[in-house]
Amino acid sequence: MAPFAMVYGEVLSPEVTGVEVTWDNGASLRDQPTQGLFGVAINDQVMPCALKVLGEDDTVLDEISLRSPNQVCPES
Repeated sequence: MAPFAMVYGEVLSPEVTGVEVTWDNGASLRDQPTQGLFGVAINDQVMPCALKVLGEDDTVLDEISLRSPNQVCPES
């Protein structure tokens, strides 16, 4: 089985229209919540750096660091 990484969770606000995860290899992936849940997976051995909570018109409502100690992440 190939390595992969995943970030998932629950969305508590109806204002949230999407989430975007940035990984330490520079990739960025999005998901739209379905029934209050989201999940973003990447087929690579990477670590997540940040999660952006998006609203209407891709407005950033919040940004949450997922960075581990000593992890090198791309600049946002």
